[in-house]
Amino acid sequence: MAIATWLATFGIIIKIMPFVVDMMKEAKKLFDGIPDSGEQKKEYVMAMVHMAATGMCELTGDELDKVVMTVDDAISSAIEFLYKLIFDDDVAVEGPK
Repeated sequence: MAIATWLATFGIIIKIMPFVVDMMKEAKKLFDGIPDSGEQKKEYVMAMVHMAATGMCELTGDELDKVVMTVDDAISSAIEFLYKLIFDDDVAVEGPK
């Protein structure tokens, strides 16, 4: 991966990450009451991430595709982790006592 592509990818991930939890909360509200809608929620968030990454990147063509694919992969992994940490009712997260 060329340095410009790497920098663009890293910069976009850093800019998008603070908004991922808010996107997840919005998806949770939109799909509330729909059983087994976890995959739909993730697809909704990933669609927003994909649009944001595409719009934020100044590269074009194959380089843009590489950046967006890498951003999608990184954010997808973050969503899996954050869901278990924040939204999964079966997972108890306790702070220090």
